Amino acid sequence: GNRKIHRYLNDDCVPLSRNMAKNHCLKIHKHEKQRLTRSLSQLSSRICLTSDLWTSCVGHGFLSLTAHYIDDEWNLHAKILNFCHMPPPHNASALHDKLHDLGSGIHRRVASGFGIGVKKLLS
Repeated sequence: GNRKIHRYLNDDCVPLSRNMAKNHCLKIHKHEKQRLTRSLSQLSSRICLTSDLWTSCVGHGFLSLTAHYIDDEWNLHAKILNFCHMPPPHNASALHDKLHDLGSGIHRRVASGFGIGVKKLLS
C-alpha cells in the first residue's frame, strides 16, 4: 500500500513505524516544552492567560490555556500551555479547578486585572 507508493516515488524513503513516529513526536514535544519553560522563566514582563472551552460535535469538552506575553524586544507572543479533555459539568467551579491545575507554577508571573488578586484568580 502506502509504503510501496513512497518507495516508488523515492527510493531513499525509509518507512517509519508508528512507534518511531510516536517517539519522535514525544521527543520534539519534550524539547519544545523545556524551551518554553526556559523562555517563560527568563521573562521580565508579566503573563496574561486566556482559556478557551468548547464542545466537539460528539459532545466531548476540551479546554486550552494560552499564555500571552511581550518579550524584551516588544514582540507579542501567544503560546498554548496546555490542552486537555474537560469532562462535564462545565460550570464555574469545575472550570476554576481545572484552570488552577493547568496554571500551577506560573502564578507569580500572571498579571491580575479588575482588582482581582493573583491568589484569588488561581486559587
